Amino acid sequence: MHRPCDIEYVYKARPAWCGFIINFLRNHRSLPPDQVRALGRKLDGAVVSVGAFVDQPVETVAELLKDRTISAAQLCGHENASYIAALRSAAPRRPSTGPWLGA
Repeated sequence: MHRPCDIEYVYKARPAWCGFIINFLRNHRSLPPDQVRALGRKLDGAVVSVGAFVDQPVETVAELLKDRTISAAQLCGHENASYIAALRSAAPRRPSTGPWLGA
């Protein structure tokens, strides 16, 4: 999702999950975190929002998880075990949401 009309499509289709590509400039659907926040605020709370990241700083991913802009992170780059450990430490999983980290 990268446009306001995409949010409207989500309301009509009622998917369980929807995703944002974040800070990956090689993809025309990529958005910076502030735009993801703006679109995410319009989502129905029943839809799980996922952020797809490629080689982003731990802080970028953790911030979006902690402020609940996204509910899950999909890591699509060269993230290793130490990166994942740092991310889990920076943004601990919320018990009510289940697993949030995909690699």
